[in-house]
Amino acid sequence: MYTNTPDGHFVICAHPLHSLVTLFIACSLHGFKFAPSICEILADLSTGCAVAPEFYLFSPALLSLS
Repeated sequence: MYTNTPDGHFVICAHPLHSLVTLFIACSLHGFKFAPSICEILADLSTGCAVAPEFYLFSPALLSLS
């Protein structure tokens, strides 16, 4: 079975209840191909650094818009 989000993007975000947890949902493990870029985003989120504007493409809030 191949799973995917409705918009086809990954989900990357801070946990809504636990500020020290960052979530990454790759869907069917196809995220490994994007490891360098995703790890950079995760590192920035985890350390409180600013993330690139394109990061918001991975917001779970966008899932309800598709």
